[in-house]
Amino acid sequence: MIRVILAGEGKNELGGFANQQGYRESQPQPGVIETLLRQVRPDGWQVIDAIPWKKLPKLQVGIGGKGEELNVQRAYHHAKKRGCEILAFSRDRDHVKFAHRETEIEKAVQAIAERDDGPALVGGVAIEKVESWIAAIAGVRRSEDVRRPEEKLAELGVSPKKPPTSCT
Repeated sequence: MIRVILAGEGKNELGGFANQQGYRESQPQPGVIETLLRQVRPDGWQVIDAIPWKKLPKLQVGIGGKGEELNVQRAYHHAKKRGCEILAFSRDRDHVKFAHRETEIEKAVQAIAERDDGPALVGGVAIEKVESWIAAIAGVRRSEDVRRPEEKLAELGVSPKKPPTSCT
């Protein structure tokens, strides 16, 4: 069985794995990353954990880089420590203001690909957001140009990122 760790920004990317381990259901709902992976290969692997970008350990000896390059290195190191064969991730570009994220992440992926000592990488930058990907899957054309894809998803009946505050 191939062991996979997910990294993403939140509930849409990570599904139920966005919750801290003690607060997860026994079978967490899949997020976008896991759902896309299952479209490619339905079985033979399992998600053992996930880490939101904001929870990546900030100080780690021997991990160099800056910005998003450093974040990818941190996520890779986390997956390697956990003994995983794959790190699957997505990071929102969040508009032209953060266009540098693309090149920094590509640089990190390239550096990691040159190694042969840890998990394989599956992932990249969502233009503009992973919600744009969801809108595209729902049939919205040019979803990368939609300024607030969350609003378009609400129109289509796709539930918001935040879970309901009550069970009523």
